[in-house]
Amino acid sequence: MIDLRPIAAGEGGAALEVFDAGSRELWGLSAKDVRDRYDPLDDLVDPATYYADRRGAFLVLVDGAHVVGTGGIAALSKETAELKRLWILSGYRRQGLGRRLLECLLVFARASDYRSVRLEVATPDMQEAAVGLYRRLGFRPIPPYREGPCALAMERRL
Repeated sequence: MIDLRPIAAGEGGAALEVFDAGSRELWGLSAKDVRDRYDPLDDLVDPATYYADRRGAFLVLVDGAHVVGTGGIAALSKETAELKRLWILSGYRRQGLGRRLLECLLVFARASDYRSVRLEVATPDMQEAAVGLYRRLGFRPIPPYREGPCALAMERRL
């Protein structure tokens, strides 16, 4: 059985491993490559603290003692949250786990009095399943909301 829970102290390395596996599969880049070229991945050093300090939460999917999926949500502004680091290891996809994780994060956002949730997709043509999930859960395209390598920005009103 796969459990969904807040990340525990000391599990940042496991979350980074999930990111690394997904990044290698999707873009052929290690987490170190991504860090060096595009994103310092500061939020994955200590996700529990990083997200809590930003009116957010970081959740993990766990199979036994192994983190197999991640997702976080944090404040962009008083009324808008941002979804980040939604990754599921390849052997655990197509089981509804991404949807389960995202729905829990949306419940958290609503309970935290956010009015909308935004996200960015760097390579939507390579992430069709993720974009499809976002659309099915009510996210719609919006203009980019920050600078950086983002081909698609989306938002869902709560």
